Order: sequence, then structure tokens, then C-alpha cells
Amino acid sequence: MPAVEHSSRPRSGVPSRNNRRPLAITAAALLFLLALIWSATLWDISRSEKEVQSTIEITTRTLARALSEHMMSTVKRLELTARELDDAWAPTGNEIIEEANRLKKSVGDLAMQITIVEPTGVVRYSTLPFVAGVSIADREHFKVHLAPPWREMFVGKPVLGRVSGKWTIQFSSPIVRNDTLVGVIVLSVEPDYFASFFRSLGLDPLDSIDVIRSDGALLVRSTGDGLIYGHVISGTAYLKENAPVSGNFRRPSQIDGIERIFGYYKLGQYGLIFAVGSAVQNAFVPYEQIREVTLWGSSLISILLVALGLLAYDSVRRRDDANRQLELTGQVFDFTGEAICITDSNTCILAVNDSFCRLTGFSQTEIIGKTPRELASGRHGKEFYRHMWDQLLSTGGWEGEIWNRKKDGTHYLEWLNIKVVRNAQGTITNYIGVFADIKKIAVTQRRIEFLATHDELTQLPNRAVFCDRLRSALDASSATGGSFAVAFIDIDDFKIVNDSIGHAAGDNLLKEMAVRLIAAAGAQAILSRFGGDEFTLLLENADEAAAAATAQRIIESLRQPIMVSDFEIYTGVSIGIAMHPTHGSDISTLLQNADSAMYHAKEQGKNTYSFFNDDLQIKAAIQLQVESSLPRAIAENELVLHYQPQVELDSGRVVGLEALVRWQHPHDGMLFPGKFIPQAEKSRLIDRLGEWVADNAAAQIAQWLSAGLTPPKVSINISPSQFLRGAALPMIEQIIDKYSIPPHLLAIELTESALMTDPKEARRTLGKFRDMGLEISIDDFGTGFSSLSSLRHYPINLLKVDQSFVRDLEHAPDACAITQTVIDLARYLGISSIAEGIENEGQFTKIKLMGCNIGQGFFFSKALSVEELVQQGIVSTGATTIIAPNK
Repeated sequence: MPAVEHSSRPRSGVPSRNNRRPLAITAAALLFLLALIWSATLWDISRSEKEVQSTIEITTRTLARALSEHMMSTVKRLELTARELDDAWAPTGNEIIEEANRLKKSVGDLAMQITIVEPTGVVRYSTLPFVAGVSIADREHFKVHLAPPWREMFVGKPVLGRVSGKWTIQFSSPIVRNDTLVGVIVLSVEPDYFASFFRSLGLDPLDSIDVIRSDGALLVRSTGDGLIYGHVISGTAYLKENAPVSGNFRRPSQIDGIERIFGYYKLGQYGLIFAVGSAVQNAFVPYEQIREVTLWGSSLISILLVALGLLAYDSVRRRDDANRQLELTGQVFDFTGEAICITDSNTCILAVNDSFCRLTGFSQTEIIGKTPRELASGRHGKEFYRHMWDQLLSTGGWEGEIWNRKKDGTHYLEWLNIKVVRNAQGTITNYIGVFADIKKIAVTQRRIEFLATHDELTQLPNRAVFCDRLRSALDASSATGGSFAVAFIDIDDFKIVNDSIGHAAGDNLLKEMAVRLIAAAGAQAILSRFGGDEFTLLLENADEAAAAATAQRIIESLRQPIMVSDFEIYTGVSIGIAMHPTHGSDISTLLQNADSAMYHAKEQGKNTYSFFNDDLQIKAAIQLQVESSLPRAIAENELVLHYQPQVELDSGRVVGLEALVRWQHPHDGMLFPGKFIPQAEKSRLIDRLGEWVADNAAAQIAQWLSAGLTPPKVSINISPSQFLRGAALPMIEQIIDKYSIPPHLLAIELTESALMTDPKEARRTLGKFRDMGLEISIDDFGTGFSSLSSLRHYPINLLKVDQSFVRDLEHAPDACAITQTVIDLARYLGISSIAEGIENEGQFTKIKLMGCNIGQGFFFSKALSVEELVQQGIVSTGATTIIAPNK
């Protein structure tokens, strides 16, 4: 066998015998290090996940508890309101209505509406207008009180108001007398009230706050996207009978499918559950990102140090997140203005909030670690505290008045509420005390009482107080036979101040006006702010001369300008005066007559005063007659439409008809608009009258078309109140659909004032009319205060020159200038102009030379009946009729 040569070099890929041991040690060390790193990584991942979830659970439970405390104080206020209304109920009389109006001011931040409901379900009274008479017999919050056992306060499901059109949560309470239901009190709270709590916490838009009834009905859910209500929650942990008062669970939402970690707190006293959900999608984003980075870093030895650095960074960031969550919890803890004290099971103080320190004078370092005995005043005996602890341990809570001692030794009376906190095993872990200084509550109550009888802005007595003083004056005068004066004072052109320099300036003007009125009226006068820019004045033991002198002093006191927002405001007042007993012997008559006299003063040029007289009595009687007779006239077809032709000035063609209403009165004969339109405009009758005119004009167009006739377009007047209420658009849509008439045969006329109140809404509505194919005309143009620059934004077809300018064309240069400006403006806007009230050839010649397109008036034709229109060929089957002027 040949000899084999042995080489001393190692074989390729195989370590030498000398290096194997160090390599093995190194490999073992690396494996150990890798195992250690992966073990530490996996352990930290698990711990981080639990830590994040634990932090979220603590935060959501704490927020749910805070929400429940906030809600409990809300419901307490509503319960107190309901009890006061219950106490005010009587079989007859309006005491409960007066109480409702009073309480509405004190709980206006909570209750949008206070409603008193009869046992039949019909609304007896509501603080919102147009609700009385509506039936809510089918509503859950009413039906629940129809039979015993009587609930002190029931929280109903969200409902959509039949009149208000708003979603509200109903808190209802029965009024029971002799074990019989005599009424139901309903306090309506807007869901947005709860959304404000969500916004105050600064939560993530995907987070949620839920208020749920114990039967699973969702009262309101608030998220960053808005409010949700009307759902029913089922199969949730907190709905189980044996569910603890507070807890957590994680699941996708039944409403929007977003997975959240929920913390809840049950308020068993009212059958309510408060749940705060933190969206897992966002809450675990930092954790998920760091976990991925850590896993990749641990798998690559080359970036081991980077991975460890990221892990350390992740730990710091998670701690920062936890600290921020704890800081948020602390802010919630200190958010309330009431003092809070938390102790352990041995009553050793663990934490207090800033309100506690402010109220007691103890700092946190001075009181933490001690017991509430440090606050004991010594005014209560052992029996008091034994009763407190018996109730606290048996029911889990105690509340009542208690005298305590501040750090400086002074005693104060507080309202204390103590709650017991138990763990899952039922063992007491903490006590939570919440209290407030009753003196501060009393100050607030006095403020509320003041605001109930005074105007907050001017500090003057309000309408209710004034009427009480007026009633006392009537009682006194009946015994002594004396006289007194009642005056209505209205600020002239106050709306211009509000519209031009803002409502804040208007408020400052009202306050300064109140000061000057008090000074001018004298110390013995009773002055009140009656509402808006109106004041009322009572002058006891005064005759007409004294009343006139006082009114003149008031007017003189306003001759000096009032500085408002760096503006000098020269303003005046119109004063109407009614004397007792000459002008009335009761509150309503005296106020009404003084109001009539005030309007008469405005008609006399403003900044003057006027006494009520027989002429005003006649005007008031006419107003009353129109208000009582006009509805009957509409119902019994006493009204009739006449149509005045609108003539193209260049050709003489009839291009339109304006529908004008007449009243065929059964006793007074044919009444023209001037006899009843002004009175109708002072009431809501103008709206019903406008609806009648629109409906009958459309019906007449349909009759002409069915007879084969070709009418010109017919213009109808829309009242400003109809337009501003949003009633004009649906009315026009209804009559066009009802009579199937072409929209181009219908035109609408609006005054400038209808466009000035809400220009944005006006443009939207006029755009709808234009899209329907209607012609739009601005009536009486030049008499208002509309902005010419804004006029180009309105989709209008015609500007109508007011007849007051046309009437003065021949002898008033300013009328000529204004008329020419309106016509030129229409030409600039690319629309037509029309002049009304042309009565003679001179006016016709001038208006035509100015370039006006269309005219109407007695110079062409009076307003004609339907029969006269056909007889004169204005409405016919042939070509458009040419009207010859009446020279």
C-alpha cells in the first residue's frame, strides 16, 4: 500500500481544531445573546400590550365615572326643576306656566324646552312657541307615566320634535295628586349638550362617549363626526344583571363597526350607563409600529444595537403616552369646580383636587396622608357621624349638609356627597367625597333670582316685575281715585345700529339708554326693559302735564350723542303715553293703548311723544275689525282679484298683469287694498292673504288656458314675512303643481326689506324661483336701504320704481335723480325696469325719456276684473293687445 501524504493545512470550510473551541464559545454566546434578546423582546412586547391596554382601561373607566358625575349633577338640576314645577301645579290658574317660564331661564343651558302635558297627552303649555295643543300621547316618555308605580324621573329615548324639528332627549316626571295622574312635566335636552363634554376632553375623533339606558336604548353617542341616536345596544357586558358598577370590555362597535376598548360606569339610580370607548385602531398604532421594528431588529444581528435603541425609545415613548393619559385623568379630576377628596379604606387621604385646597386652605402636601378628621368642626356629635357611617356602609353613599373647619380655623357649611368604592370581591378600597360651599351656592341662587326678575343687560326690572307694579298701582288707584301714566318707549332706528356696527354695540347702546332714562324719569318712576329695544315707564300719581314733562325730559336727555364702539350715536325715542283711568282700567288695555300711541309718535316723525286719543282708538278698532273679519272674508270668498296691465312703453304691448286684491265687504261695499292691507301687514293675516292671492291667481291662469286664451304673465306680491319664514317657495311649488300651469306665466314681486334680513338665504330661494322659470321683480325699489353692490348677486329680472318717485317727477328734482339712477342701475345689471303709478302724460313722457322699459298706472288702465280683461281683448286667443293711453 502506498504511503499517504498528510498536509498540515485545514480543509476548506472546516475550522481548525484550535479555533473550534473559541468559535463554539462565541456561537454559544451569540445564541445565548440572541435567545436573551428574543426572550426580552417577546416579554417586552407582551408587557407593552398589557400596559397600553391597562392604561386605556383605566382612562376610559375614569372618564366614564367623570361623565356619570357630570350627568348626575345635570339630572339633579332637572329633578329640582321638575319638583318646583310639580309644586306650582294647581287645578286652575297659570302658576305652573309662570313657573315654567321662570325656570326656563335658570336651566336654559340644559333644557331647550319645558313642556306641561295634560293627562290626555295634549300639550298644555310649552316654552317653545306653536307647541301648545300638540299631542304626545304616543311618546314613550308620556306613556310610561299613565299608571303606577309613579316614576320620579324617567329618561326617554331621543325623539324628533314635531314642531321644533330638533332631536331631543326627554326627561319626564309625573304630576300626581291623590294617586291620580294630573299631568306630566317634560324637560327636553338637546343631545349636543353631551357632545360638549366630548369636545372638552379633547379625545380622538374615532373615540366615543355613549349614554345608554339600562334596557339598551342608546340615548346619544358622541364622536368626532357628530351625534348618533336611536340605536338599541344588545349583548354587551354592562347590560347583564350581575354586571359590576364599573368595568371594561373590548369589542367592535354595534353601530359603526370600529373596535374599541370601552370603560363604563352604571348609574343605577336613574337606569343609565355611561361608556367611553377608545378606538383600538389609533390607541395601539404606536405599539404595533414599535413591535414590527423590534422584531425585524432582533432578527438581524447586524442592527442589534439599533434594535435595542429603538426598544428603549419605544419604552420611553410608551411611558410618555402613559404619563399623558394620567395627566388627562388628572385634568378630569380637577375639571370640576367642586372639591374632591379620595381616601383609602382606612380613610387616609390619598388625593385631593385644586378646588379642595382652595376651599379648605390646606395644600396637598399638608393634607395627603392625614384623615378627614383634620376638617372636623366639632359642631356635630357622635350620633351624627354614627348615622352617617351606618348609611354610608349600608347604601354605599351619603349626602347632606355638614359643618367643617378650614385651615385658618373658620367654620363653613358644605354640601357633602360621599361614595364607597369596592373592588370585584366587594371589599371597600376607597371613599370618594365631593363637596361644595353652600354659601357660594346661595350666591348663585340669588343671582338666578335676580335674573328671573331683572333684565341681565340693563339691570332694569323685567316685564313681569313691571306688570306686578302696574297691578299694584291699579289696586291703589281704585281705593284713592288717583291717576297715573303708563308710557311705551321705543328706540328709533335701533336696527340700523345693530346692522351697521354690530349687536355688541347695540347692547352697549341699550345699557347707556337705560342709564339716561333712569336719570330723566326720576327716582319715583318705575322703568323696565319690556323687550328688545322697548322700555316701559310707570308714573304714579301723575297727570297729563307731569307725564308730558317727563317725556320731554327723556327726549332732551338724548340730544347729546352716546359713544358706542368709538362711534358717536345720535338717537332718539318715540314715546306713547296712556293715562289711567281715561285710557284704560286694566293692564292689557293700558299697555296696548300706550303701544298704539308710541306707533303714532313714530308716524309723526319719531323722537317725540304722543298721548293716546280717540283717533288712535278708532285706528285700533279698525285694526281689530280687520283682524276679526278678514279670516271670514277669505273663508267665505268675499275677496276678488283685479288685474292691472303692465305696458311696454316703446310698443304699447301688454306684457304682464299685476294681481291686486279687492274686498267685497257685505256692509261697506268694495274695499280697496289701502283699507285693509296695512292692518293685515301688522298681523300674520298678511301671510294668509298672500296665500289666497297666489292660489286664486294660479287658478285663474289655469282657467284662461283651459278656455284656449293666451294670458300675459301674472305678477303676485310675496309679503316679507312669508319670504323670511321660508313659506314662499313651497307655496309657489304647490300652486304650480296643483294647477299645472307653465311657470313662465307666473311672476313674483318682493320688496327690498325681504332681501336685507338674510341675504344668503334670499339668494338661495330666489335661485330656486329662477330655476323653476319664474320671473322675479323687486318692488318699491329705492325706498329701502339695500346695498347696490350686493344687488348684482340676486337672480332678478325686474326693478320696479316706487310710485312715490314717479308721482313727484314733474316737480321734485331729487325724485327725478333717484328714478334715473334706478333705471340706469337696471340697465347696468342687464335687467328691465318698470315704473308704477304713471297717472298723466307728463309722467309718461319723462319716464319714457329716462329709458324705462315698462309702465303701469291709471294713465294706461285701472285694475280690471276678469270679465273686463276679456272684453278689452287683453286676455284673448289672438295677438297681444296694444293699450292706448288714457289722455
